[in-house]
Amino acid sequence: MALFRLLAGLTCFVIGMSAAIAASTPNNVSCDGEAGASPDAWIQACSAAIQSSAAKPAEQAIAFYNRARAYRAKRENTAAIDDYSQAIKLAPDFAIAFQNRGVVYGAIGEPARAIDDYSQAIKLQPDLAVAYNNRGVAYKARGANALALADFGKAIELDPENPWAYNNRGDIHFLAGDWSKAIDDYSLALALEPSLSYALFARGAAKTHRGDGFSGRADIEAALGLNPAVAAEQARDGVVPRA
Repeated sequence: MALFRLLAGLTCFVIGMSAAIAASTPNNVSCDGEAGASPDAWIQACSAAIQSSAAKPAEQAIAFYNRARAYRAKRENTAAIDDYSQAIKLAPDFAIAFQNRGVVYGAIGEPARAIDDYSQAIKLQPDLAVAYNNRGVAYKARGANALALADFGKAIELDPENPWAYNNRGDIHFLAGDWSKAIDDYSLALALEPSLSYALFARGAAKTHRGDGFSGRADIEAALGLNPAVAAEQARDGVVPRA
């Protein structure tokens, strides 16, 4: 499964940190992952915030959450899960922390735990489109395509500007052999993001199955020009053109 089908909820969720915490962060880097900060500097800043005697529980939860994001940027998944778990312990209603921990569980091949986290995020924040999209990806990984289809539809309803949700729903239609619906969804994804090689390749593959080999091959060639690895990556998801 291509990991970028998952959408991390990386929007910074930060409440005002105290002056004491801000002053304690090294190299004037704050714990909110400001632009240009390296993951290591980000981790340092968040560690200082966590350890500050002035930190309140809510502020510590944010610092754990942001440090988890930094660990995830380094692909240190165990540390990221530990920190998201600490954030959740301090703030049990922290929906985006559940969502992001679910992303890490998905990345390490634990879709059942990912689904649990996405479901809890949705329970806490029913309009969290990214959690529906990602739960759909996890359902698909377990072969629960009907549930995945419903979640991708909900993600699109909540965030109709997200090209990946259309692409992902297109994959479910593709796997079901519903070529026209798949092509429609891939086309919607491409209207939002014309350089999305996965949707372009998949649309081409669906066209070849529908009998439009000339147009399908044109899409496939264009997709390979954008991303030479796309054919192999799509094949792992079962998205292949007609021979």
